[in-house]
Amino acid sequence: MAYHKLYNDLFSYTLVYVEIDEDARLIRRTFDNKLPSVSEEVNQYNYTKQEVTAAFENEIKWLTKLEGSKFIPELISYDLESQTVIQRYYEPSCLITQKMPKVEEVVELYYFFKSHNLNKINGSLSNMSFNESQLIAFDFKHATERPKNNEKEIFNYSQWLIKIDPSLPEILTKIIYE
Repeated sequence: MAYHKLYNDLFSYTLVYVEIDEDARLIRRTFDNKLPSVSEEVNQYNYTKQEVTAAFENEIKWLTKLEGSKFIPELISYDLESQTVIQRYYEPSCLITQKMPKVEEVVELYYFFKSHNLNKINGSLSNMSFNESQLIAFDFKHATERPKNNEKEIFNYSQWLIKIDPSLPEILTKIIYE
C-alpha cells in the first residue's frame, strides 16, 4: 500500500491526520493531537490526549452503529492502540470537487441520521462525498445522540448545509421536531 498525506488549505481541520491510498481506494485517519491535520495545523484548539481519545471512540461508536449503510464509507478496520480508522475511499470531499448534493439526497441522509438517533453536528461539504452517485457522509467524531445538541445541529444546518441550498436549514430543522 502506498499512502500519501492528504492536504488542502480550503478549510481549517482539527485533530485527525489523514492519508489516502488511491490505488487501493483506502483512507486512513489517525486521531492524534501531535500530528498535522489536513490543513497542516497541529492541535490548534489544544485538545488533550483524553479529548482526542474520546473523539476517536465516538467515531468508532458511530461507524460501527451505522456500518453497512449506503450513506457511510465502508469500514475496513480500526486500531484502538494507534487510534486509526481505515475506510473505503471513493473520491475527494464535495468541498474539493464542488460536486453539490441535491436537496433530496441531503434530506434522505438526515432522515437516516434521525432513524439512528444521531445529530451529526459537522455536516459540512468537507465531510460529504459520493460513492459513484450515492451521497455519503463521514467524520462522526463530534456526533451525539438526539436530542442532545439539537441546537448545535440546527446551527450546523445554517452554517454549512445552507451552502448546498438555502431551503435546507428549514427543511432539516423540521425533521428534528417531527
